[in-house]
Amino acid sequence: METTEIIIKLVTPLIPIVILLIGGQRLLNNYSIAKKRRESEIELISAIRNEQYATLDELYKLFAKFMELYRKINSPVSEFESPESRKEIFSEIVKAESAIDAIVLKIGCEFAKEGDNQEELESMLGNLRQSVQIWRESFVNDNKLPFSISTQEDYLRFKSAFSSVSAFLINRLHQNIEPHKAKMKRVESLLVGAFHHKHEKWKWGHFYTGG
Repeated sequence: METTEIIIKLVTPLIPIVILLIGGQRLLNNYSIAKKRRESEIELISAIRNEQYATLDELYKLFAKFMELYRKINSPVSEFESPESRKEIFSEIVKAESAIDAIVLKIGCEFAKEGDNQEELESMLGNLRQSVQIWRESFVNDNKLPFSISTQEDYLRFKSAFSSVSAFLINRLHQNIEPHKAKMKRVESLLVGAFHHKHEKWKWGHFYTGG
């Protein structure tokens, strides 16, 4: 018997075992890849959710910051006569107002969904942004904030805007299990609308009512 024939006879019974081993290894490799992919997806979802919770927490802190600024500006013991003191308080106002602009951008990119009523969402974000401008405008004009009573229009708008946006974020956090893909053109349109001057005038009761 030739050597080749001997080798063939010895190897032939091993072929199914070799094929099984190779196939099993491929299955293990595929499982490992799928597992790593899923773990990465879970980590991404978790990171996005944590960032969204951080956005809500930041909104709460900004509400507190504007209330702090309101009390500083309207306090009878506050002194803003010196250029240094005026510059300091004005810097705080501008920083807080700019943070609201960033919140509007975050909501448009990370929370807005395809099925949302764009007009209502735009109005909600526009009201939030416009409601805090009075801090800067009043301070520049050396005026107190006109929040003499809890039902004063500007004060009511401020509280309503923060309340409706907070409720919207909480609702979205409870709804979303997986991150959605924002449509860039829609986000762009939403943000342009939210920053439009048409929101300068406000009507009580006109805020976001969507899910």
